[in-house]
Amino acid sequence: MIVNEPTLHIDLSAVADNYMMLRRACPGDCGATVKANAYGLGVEQITRSLINSGCAHFFVATKQEGVKLRALFPNINIYVFAGLGVGEEEEFIENRLLPVLNTLEQIARWRQTHPLEGAIVHLNTGMNRLGLDPVEADELLRTPSLLDGAGISILMTHLSHADRPDAPQNEKQFQEFSAFAKNFPTLSSSIGNSAGILNGLKFCGDLARPGIALYGGAPWSEKSSPMHPVVRLTAPLLQKRVVKAGETIGYGGLYTAPKDMLVGAVGFGYADGAPRALSKNAVFHIDDAPCKILGRISMDLLMIDLSEHEDNEYAHGHPVELIGKTSLNQFATWADTISYEILTGLGTRVTRRYIA
Repeated sequence: MIVNEPTLHIDLSAVADNYMMLRRACPGDCGATVKANAYGLGVEQITRSLINSGCAHFFVATKQEGVKLRALFPNINIYVFAGLGVGEEEEFIENRLLPVLNTLEQIARWRQTHPLEGAIVHLNTGMNRLGLDPVEADELLRTPSLLDGAGISILMTHLSHADRPDAPQNEKQFQEFSAFAKNFPTLSSSIGNSAGILNGLKFCGDLARPGIALYGGAPWSEKSSPMHPVVRLTAPLLQKRVVKAGETIGYGGLYTAPKDMLVGAVGFGYADGAPRALSKNAVFHIDDAPCKILGRISMDLLMIDLSEHEDNEYAHGHPVELIGKTSLNQFATWADTISYEILTGLGTRVTRRYIA
């Protein structure tokens, strides 16, 4: 099929399969992290697919994301990682958003709002981003009544090295979290992200919150992925030309043709989410055949070598596959980044097409 625009093909059945795989690995409940527009895949379609798979708990990054999600789905639990901003209390209540409370000050403000039941307290155990610091954690241990009437149901932490299962930091964080949690036996726990879930039962907690694995990304940095691929990325071939031996291609003349070459211009550039670091390494596919990238990626275009395909009459708009036979994780590795950044970096010019 000829499509004259870059297109991200999203397999919703693969998302559902990945969710069920992760859910089966959890001793308790399993939610889903759908922040950043469900990692760039489309929060409405992804959330609906997950609801149909039995998911009831959804995590977003910001209040704005939570408000948007609530307008779409009235009957799910929505948790906001960024916490409770000053003056946001009533908007959280109005939209039935559950904050992840990261400081004692946030807990105190939430407590004063006649809060909804189900909020989360976040304990920092080594990630050193959000969450109660050691001073605040000690104060809460000394005065557990600070949680009284605050609608707190869950104690959470986040593993900093979950993508490396053998890293000693995982066990260290688990032990610190467990020691703290023993003082609050009525609270459920939430520990595991995608890799945490697959690293063992104890790293899940009562409510796990997978993210990248749902979308086909590898949970681990140095192990093969058990997840089903979810995305295929294609972009249109816009023009072909013969580049003579000795001529250069693209900005800065980064590539010099060693011989006469048939070269194709593909409608996908860094404005669409192609990292410029791909300029040195990537191999894409046209009709299942590999085509090496040539020269430097520009804002709207990248160039590929069609020299091995001179007998094929590729028309304007013929799809070039950027991710598919080349896995999402290989694509990210070639760009010296991670699959999270690739998915969330795909621009608004990329059409999302859904496969049920």
